[in-house]
Amino acid sequence: MQNKLYVWAKHADDSVELERIVVPGDKFDFIVYWVENNDTFVERTCSNVIVESVDENYEILYATDGREFDLDKITFFMASEPTAKLHYGLAEIVDDFYDILSKEEKQEFQHKTVDELFEKYHWPIVNRSWMCREEHDFITKYPDLSTIRDNGNHEHVFEVVRRVIGEITKRCNNCS
Repeated sequence: MQNKLYVWAKHADDSVELERIVVPGDKFDFIVYWVENNDTFVERTCSNVIVESVDENYEILYATDGREFDLDKITFFMASEPTAKLHYGLAEIVDDFYDILSKEEKQEFQHKTVDELFEKYHWPIVNRSWMCREEHDFITKYPDLSTIRDNGNHEHVFEVVRRVIGEITKRCNNCS
């Protein structure tokens, strides 16, 4: 989809997974990138970046203040804490993630299983509203989560993600 950036994480075992989906309006506390300086590359950091758009070839990220970043030179970015989203419950997380989905992605939600969608989208859903933060207070909002053993691997959060995927799937199926 135009104006959407998919950020992939590469793990030590060379596996990759979708980590984040970036859309216009997303904010970053800082971006780390490489610039050429006297035939060598040096690392630079740029603060307070708000995404305006991504070019059609997925080569340039444009910031609202006119700065441009070559996507192939960005090595790291730190998303700004989405303070308003830290208290989101299921409905708000569903609304927020649904709103960034393309037509093709919505069709994917119509045709794939929850497990397949979870495998692909769990981190982008988690990262969009920082679902691992305790401010969400999922156990209080959804007491049945306390029946799920949490071994420190985000089991409660991932159960909420599965519910988010289920609700998005229902919404996508009702819009066909």
